[in-house]
Amino acid sequence: AQEFLCQFLDTTNVLLPYELIQMAESADATECWSLDDARGAGQVFMGIDFGRSNDPTVAWTLQRVGDILWTREVLVLNNVSTPDQFQILDDRIKAANRVSFDYTGPGIGLGDIMVKKHREWKPDGHAFGKIELCTFTAKLKREMFPRLRRAFEAPTKLRIPISTAIREDLHEMKQVISNGEYNYWAPRTKAGHSDRCTALALAVRAAGDGAAPAVFTSLPARRKGVRYAG
Repeated sequence: AQEFLCQFLDTTNVLLPYELIQMAESADATECWSLDDARGAGQVFMGIDFGRSNDPTVAWTLQRVGDILWTREVLVLNNVSTPDQFQILDDRIKAANRVSFDYTGPGIGLGDIMVKKHREWKPDGHAFGKIELCTFTAKLKREMFPRLRRAFEAPTKLRIPISTAIREDLHEMKQVISNGEYNYWAPRTKAGHSDRCTALALAVRAAGDGAAPAVFTSLPARRKGVRYAG
């Protein structure tokens, strides 16, 4: 009825069925990664879903090897203060090329601190730093989560650890259609609110379309009495 008669029905569909998740699972993908390995590892991208009391913070790190995004770390911080979270995440951010951060609700404060140190990535505002601040609107979710699903579909361009906790977290995210409008939602459980799925979607967003991230360097200020070539 929805596809052919344009009758918009209220439905709920799983974003990532188990068979899709299984296609991306690999024993070579890891949940822990040393900072020594992260530094100088080439193209590294992070997605950070911020949480404080009710939900954990999850920082998902991907490394691009060829055309595949390999999971290197899935860091889960439960009930950790915001200043302590910044200390834990700061070195990881330094090692990353780009970070997409959950700039919603309580995440606004930590996002502001990150931007102050690592600068903002917002090309349409001529800002070419490292941190993309992502406010979770329906529009943003409609960009993030379909892109995440495409990364899982064959030929799979994503590798994730073999983990029951990760598998169930990814499977909990739903596409919800109501009155012809669709959005993405996950039930809140003792384990969280599909925080790993959201962090992975942010990391895939940070990785972009596969092009190497541009590197911008500031020019030194001109000094009086000094001639410059060109």
